[in-house]
Amino acid sequence: NDRLAGVEPGGLAGTRIWDLADTPHARSTAEQLFARMIAQRLPPAPYMGRLRRADGSVIDVQIDWNYRLGGDGAITGFAGVLSDITERLRTERELALSQFALDASSDTILRVDRSGHIIGVNRSACERLGYTRDELRAMTVFDLNPERHADDWAARWGTLRQMRGRAFESMHRTRAGELFPVEISATMLELPGQEEQIFSFVRDISARRLTEDALRAARQRE
Repeated sequence: NDRLAGVEPGGLAGTRIWDLADTPHARSTAEQLFARMIAQRLPPAPYMGRLRRADGSVIDVQIDWNYRLGGDGAITGFAGVLSDITERLRTERELALSQFALDASSDTILRVDRSGHIIGVNRSACERLGYTRDELRAMTVFDLNPERHADDWAARWGTLRQMRGRAFESMHRTRAGELFPVEISATMLELPGQEEQIFSFVRDISARRLTEDALRAARQRE
């Protein structure tokens, strides 16, 4: 705790938890929170806030704490452990921002693992296919694409792995059973600490197919 706060060993002795907050408002809010918890003897729960270190820098912290009790069972103070969660929160914010950007896309976006299981989707995928995120993440590409089969998936995966990416046309099937043509741009991704996965942009080309069919019919009538 002392090292995290940037003070000499023992420097936090006698410091109240809320004294570690980075602003007067945050200190006041935390003090009121802990006063209420003491008054109601609420169960300890992790507290997250921002800590201003001795050098003036500010970090995000989680405080896991418990009551200190006297011999008569009365609360005499707190004991807690500080954890620096700055990097974790930064990663979570970046992931949230990335998901927001993906959800803003009008194209369906799918992430698929080596076995063909869907591990990530965007909002457009849910809306076009008629499934919730959780339902799609419990499915495989074979459930959505009648042209894909488990017995040839390994070969397709190997081909894409060599090419790193490719675009092709195929079909998708909605919950209601509607089949519609799609254009898929698939890229093999290797992310640090994760297994390889396929990241695919899927565009509904139904309107384009109708236009092509109309032009073809027109030419045949000439």
